[in-house]
Amino acid sequence: MRGCRVLFSITFWVTFVPCVSISIFTIYYLVYSGYYSSIDLFTSKKSIHLSHLYDYDTSTVTKDCMITPQIQLLNYPPTYTFINKNPINVLREILSEKSWIYIDPKLKQSQLLSFLNRIDLILTHPTAYVLHKTAKIFSQLRDDGTQYINCIDRMYNVTGNKYVQRRVMEDFASSNGCFLDSLGIMPKTFLLGELNECKSFFRYSKRVTNSWILKPYSGEGGDGITVHSDVSSLKNKFDCKVSKKYLVQEYIKPLLLDGRKFDVRAYFLIARTDPFLVFYHHGYLRLSLKKFEMNTDIATHLVNTHVQSKHRGYKNIAHKHMWTFKEFQDYLTANELVGKNWVEMVLEKFLKRVAVYIFNSGIDLYARRRGSFQLVGLDCLVDDKFRPWFTEANNYPLWIESIPEDVHNVSANLGRDMLDLVFMLHQDPPAHPLYPGYSYGGWKLLYNQQVQRCNPDHSPYQPCHDFHS
Repeated sequence: MRGCRVLFSITFWVTFVPCVSISIFTIYYLVYSGYYSSIDLFTSKKSIHLSHLYDYDTSTVTKDCMITPQIQLLNYPPTYTFINKNPINVLREILSEKSWIYIDPKLKQSQLLSFLNRIDLILTHPTAYVLHKTAKIFSQLRDDGTQYINCIDRMYNVTGNKYVQRRVMEDFASSNGCFLDSLGIMPKTFLLGELNECKSFFRYSKRVTNSWILKPYSGEGGDGITVHSDVSSLKNKFDCKVSKKYLVQEYIKPLLLDGRKFDVRAYFLIARTDPFLVFYHHGYLRLSLKKFEMNTDIATHLVNTHVQSKHRGYKNIAHKHMWTFKEFQDYLTANELVGKNWVEMVLEKFLKRVAVYIFNSGIDLYARRRGSFQLVGLDCLVDDKFRPWFTEANNYPLWIESIPEDVHNVSANLGRDMLDLVFMLHQDPPAHPLYPGYSYGGWKLLYNQQVQRCNPDHSPYQPCHDFHS
């Protein structure tokens, strides 16, 4: 028996201990060498480097391709405030966890101007950023790499007014040799404020029997939107010789979930402007609380929370209004409607392509500023043939407070990871190039201008080919 113990002891020291030592040494070497430098081995946060999955020749990468720090905060603990918007509880909770100090902005404008230099993070409605009445406030922002703001100047061109969104997207397609309608990104759309498009719409409507959805160029929460199954009602309302700020969009015959219409909200984030870094994050579904039928009840057709929250007894049935992407896929799989990976392989692939298209369509317009970042909401519909359609981008995607716990968790994780990612990329970026496929929490990198600049074999983005590949 004693001989067995001796033999076991010898075996343990000869085989197991050296293996463990080699393993520890290997991990240390890989971390030290940078191969796993994008993985925090000592926290639950995962930031994974996936360059080997993409067509980049890393041997051509130089130090010029690295991202360098841009922000050094002046205050400790750092401070933040909300200007021209109501405080978002989710973000306040996240920043409080990080020991950031909230500064109440309920001051006169003269007082507000005097204390802006003491604020490290300014959160505001991007629309307010371009309004004349607040221009004086924003002109006081520091541009010395010591202050964050969740707005990128002139990004409103691709996320705000629907007329401007449409024009920028059309101009981008035509500058690359194709037409926006030919890409199949959006439902067929006509700008009724344009004489030629207005006339084209009424000519086109004679050849089809579609229903149409009418939207004002500007507005939030579905205000002013109407549905028309009979074009004659639009003819009575619109004289093409008199410009009116509306667009009309072909009504997509929707896929229904338990007999209800829904749309999809996802997100993309411009986390830095020099270089531009663009990330994608999944979102959730918003379902109507009413069974679908083609009528004039706008709550049947518009599924955003602003409209649905007006439903009687909303607080008691709010959990029926939102689904996670996982719930959506589980429903599709359980009912044998599509394959088990449809959400990831079809829906999210489409949303990522749309995000890259929208970003690139306005890339020459955006202002570069150290510390600027912006979150954008992407909305899309899925038709009864399981084809996704982009409808619009939102420059102020709200964090809704009264939502189901699992969807709330998506929003909370999205916000927490967003701030962590933005702070990290500005203050302590990874010591290696970031390639599309890199992820941080739920955020996935779609575009890194720095790597594209320094890779001699890189082909420029070509939207006319991307949606046909």
